[in-house]
Amino acid sequence: MTAGVPFWQVRQLVSCAICDVPVSHQHELDGDIVCTSCYLHARGRSELDGIGFALTLMFDRNVCAYCGEFARDEEQLPAQTSEDPLWTVLQCEECRDLVRGETFRTFEEKRLHIKHGLARRYAGVVGAREWDHEEIEELGRGLRESVELAEQARKIVQARLQFTFDQLVGF
Repeated sequence: MTAGVPFWQVRQLVSCAICDVPVSHQHELDGDIVCTSCYLHARGRSELDGIGFALTLMFDRNVCAYCGEFARDEEQLPAQTSEDPLWTVLQCEECRDLVRGETFRTFEEKRLHIKHGLARRYAGVVGAREWDHEEIEELGRGLRESVELAEQARKIVQARLQFTFDQLVGF
């Protein structure tokens, strides 16, 4: 690093020509550099090459490939055929910890194992009693806040368990 120069000035970030978001995986579209999301939307779903583009999009947005949460840990996965390159995906700490020390033959096998692990871990959250708005309003302040937090937790866990690539790509 150059002495006295902030790190963000040393490395020039490339931004998408359409949405102006910094991109890590660049695609060329009509001579411009664009992010994966803009590329996919411009080309349409027919341009999706298996799940490779969806995984790239998740990487661009720091999204866990297994549950959709924020992620930073990189992982190399073999692609679907031996001719394909390795895919680099991100995984959150919790998903990484759920499979620590285990091996899987495919991405899908690992994804399903993680989904089942999350479902077991959060069975109490997902299976807890659902409150309607009127019931919550009748509660005292402390209990109401606890119930509202539990409802938020349920929504987060359900979103993680139902996460799919299509939600991210927007088709």
